[in-house]
Amino acid sequence: AESRNLNELRKLYQHQDEVLDQLIKKFQELYLLSDADAHSTALAHDTLAPVIHKKMKDSDKPGQRAWRILQAKMADYAVNPQSTILEEDDLALVVHGASGMRMWVSKEKELIDRSKKRKEELEAARKRNRRFRRVAVVVIAILGVISSIFWQLSEREKRKVEANNKFNEGRIMLDRDPTAGLAMMVEGWHENSADSAKLTMIYETYARGIFYEIVATTDGAQLNAAAFSEDGRYAAIGTDHPDRAIRLYDLNSGKIIDTLSGPANPVSSVTFFKNHYIFAGSLDRQAYRWAPNGSEMLAFKKQEGQDSSFVKQVAVSADGGRIATVHTDLAVRLWDANSGAFTGEISLNDPVTAIAFSLTDQTLWLAFEDGNIAAYNPKNQQTARYKMGQTAIRALAFSRQGNAAAGCANGQLLTWKANNPAKVLHQTQAHQGAIGALAFSADGNFVVTGSTDLTAKVWEVATGDLVNTLKGHTAAIHSAAFSADAGFLLTASEDRTVRRWSFAYPLPLQVAGEDLGYITDLDWLPDGHVVAVTRYDKQVSWGATRFQNPVVSDLEESPTTVIASPDGKKLAIGDENGGVK
Repeated sequence: AESRNLNELRKLYQHQDEVLDQLIKKFQELYLLSDADAHSTALAHDTLAPVIHKKMKDSDKPGQRAWRILQAKMADYAVNPQSTILEEDDLALVVHGASGMRMWVSKEKELIDRSKKRKEELEAARKRNRRFRRVAVVVIAILGVISSIFWQLSEREKRKVEANNKFNEGRIMLDRDPTAGLAMMVEGWHENSADSAKLTMIYETYARGIFYEIVATTDGAQLNAAAFSEDGRYAAIGTDHPDRAIRLYDLNSGKIIDTLSGPANPVSSVTFFKNHYIFAGSLDRQAYRWAPNGSEMLAFKKQEGQDSSFVKQVAVSADGGRIATVHTDLAVRLWDANSGAFTGEISLNDPVTAIAFSLTDQTLWLAFEDGNIAAYNPKNQQTARYKMGQTAIRALAFSRQGNAAAGCANGQLLTWKANNPAKVLHQTQAHQGAIGALAFSADGNFVVTGSTDLTAKVWEVATGDLVNTLKGHTAAIHSAAFSADAGFLLTASEDRTVRRWSFAYPLPLQVAGEDLGYITDLDWLPDGHVVAVTRYDKQVSWGATRFQNPVVSDLEESPTTVIASPDGKKLAIGDENGGVK
């Protein structure tokens, strides 16, 4: 996105000098480049930069392919210039694409010259081999053996080139899909497993990456809505399948274990209440509740003589006793979740864009297109209204610890204490697209956002800092959730997949400053911030950012293992002679 001097551009593209000025003029006519300065160029707007970068990475044109191959190979050349060359296929692509990219810099020219020399040597060797075979016709048996040897060498070289190409394609893919990119890198390494440098790069990539597994697919049906059970084992998914039923998936097997029928039109919203009930809103103007085994269905129907409209969203109160449905006729209706009885209605002048119950009281919160949120008591009376964002709030979420978050159409994430919305704690430009999925971790320390920009992100609630970015989905993300034990994170997307991300929010890397000596074992306590460490000097220490004095120092034998109780109040310590304390 930086400005570029025209003289500099003419040096970089002197081989295309005849068309450079015409190109710049054409780009200015198309409003891609600014025409404010006659001596330099600059993008008309900085937001064009990522679009251009993506085009460069995805283009199959000769210049862009040559640029990508050189970019990848120069990384190896900078580390090991003596043994790094462009293989023949790569060299041909680079030379073919030279006119479509900038001038080669000195190091690139050096690599290409060495590669050409190597290619000439290989071609000369092949010519000598052919002459030798013609001369040695009289010794056919010997020639057969020699020909076989040369053929095997040639095939090995070809496989090596193909493996290198696959490995480099994987490296290029890492930026948009680390999981698929790493898989391709591993596949390329397996075809040339003697290359230890590639294996090292694979390990380094794995160490700094967050990866997914696809645990469910909708088999071609459009995914309209999704929700996850509290334990992370099940997913309820609404699609555009003709039967309009919700599919209940076991995410450990990826198989459909139940089909929940009832709605006459597509489902627009799905939510789990813990692991007990599944609630859904439909375009048939009704809401529904199913027991987990699908044996019981309850429909929340409109009153006799009263018109209704499509259900856009459904929310369940913290105790599971009430549900609220958002309708397209600017009404929010309240129902008894156990009997299905209609209990009240909130008539509004503006469309509701998000809805959620507070998890610490019975307050119902509504969000609107103008960025406002409003609180309603159990009597359906508005008790407060706050201006939160500049654009529509697309998602609301509350934690059991008393925090709240909102995701906006402009990609902003807002967090605040649920009892004090007037004071926003953190306001972050979290995404380039609208935030449509939002969820807190069970301990309330983290919040995950899912966006139309194809990414999910994990944020630390206390600081507002970004912890991780999850890349891989190819369409907008509908739903996201943490498992109750905080072991993994789940997302569902319009790309028709449900994905499970392991280690979705590891703590930032910290190194204890003390010399603890020889450590034999460690275990995290349930809060995820304190670790207990057994030491070979017959002591056990624990701490958060710094390890304090030993908490156990009267051991008779050296400890070998330690484990914390679920409540974090006890430690079990095993020693090298079979004893346990």
